[in-house]
Amino acid sequence: MSGGIPNASGMGLSRFWTQTAFSADHTEFQWLDVAVAAMVRGDWSRFERRLTEGLAAVARGRAENVVAGDEAVDAAMTAFRYERDLISGDEMNTWLDREGLDSGEWSAYFSRALMRERFAYALDETIDRYIPSSRQLREAALAEGVCSGSFDHFAQALARCVALVADARTAAFSAPDPPPDLAGDASRLAHLHGHWLEDHSLAEIHERFVRALHIERAFAAAAEAVSAGPALHAMLGMRQMEWTRLALQSLTFTTEDAAREAIFCVRLDGLSLDEVGLLARQAVQHATLFVEDVRDDQRVPLLSADIGRVVGPLPIEERFQVLVLTSRTTPSIEDGHVRERARLAAIEAASERAARDRIAWRPRG
Repeated sequence: MSGGIPNASGMGLSRFWTQTAFSADHTEFQWLDVAVAAMVRGDWSRFERRLTEGLAAVARGRAENVVAGDEAVDAAMTAFRYERDLISGDEMNTWLDREGLDSGEWSAYFSRALMRERFAYALDETIDRYIPSSRQLREAALAEGVCSGSFDHFAQALARCVALVADARTAAFSAPDPPPDLAGDASRLAHLHGHWLEDHSLAEIHERFVRALHIERAFAAAAEAVSAGPALHAMLGMRQMEWTRLALQSLTFTTEDAAREAIFCVRLDGLSLDEVGLLARQAVQHATLFVEDVRDDQRVPLLSADIGRVVGPLPIEERFQVLVLTSRTTPSIEDGHVRERARLAAIEAASERAARDRIAWRPRG
């Protein structure tokens, strides 16, 4: 590993779990609560799957004498450092100490990512043959969660849920008599994820799952309240352009010259895009997109295009696209897709406002 990074002492997952991630109205939430909440939402299973893929890929690489090259690992580590302004060795080591990682755990994260890409074509088969143990998962989880940003994402999600619940002293935070359905769900989740929680008693884990489920239930009620009719119309007023719907036809070519020739056929010869597609021996693709889902480099050309006018050539992944805008639809709250976007945007805005007012973050380490 280049860069002269000295070794730091990692804290391990068990110690990390006990640290406070944030507090809300003087109620503290540990990183274990963050993980449990991610398990309740289903986010943790996706994290575990990705970590499992990486560990299995590394094991397969060892068995087949395939390794991530030093240059590729160094390049990934250097990019990571520069993205975070960790230029000097001292800055990097300070970051490792704060995050509770050592340099070996840090570099192993990049090796896993590269090996996962190497065997991306056969990850299910790789897992079947080289399934990691629970111990291996726990040993690698802290570096995976911190370096990928997953743990911060999980913490932000829980903090927004907590903040939106109107009163931090409601039953969402303490449940002496949990409803039977929550108790049952808590037991099921504790069993499903028990291999991550072996350092804690069953009673403690059950209680944490019950609290997480209560928070989710309270959040659902609060979210419904903040995304009522007036909030939806307010969001629609602010997002008129982003939620405008564009209907498009497209052809994609391997060279820019071929794309320009297609444009000339439409503009000068009066051919339709379908007719050009027949000449090019490819079918015209049809798509309907909201403006906010359009690629950044295509948004301005499409917004300024007249209906029926050909646009391009637009570069896309080493190919060149020719587009025709066939319709532009102003968003309406009666449109179910628009209404759902407005609902989610209203909840997100209310959650972020509440989090700014009510959440106090604690530094790691």
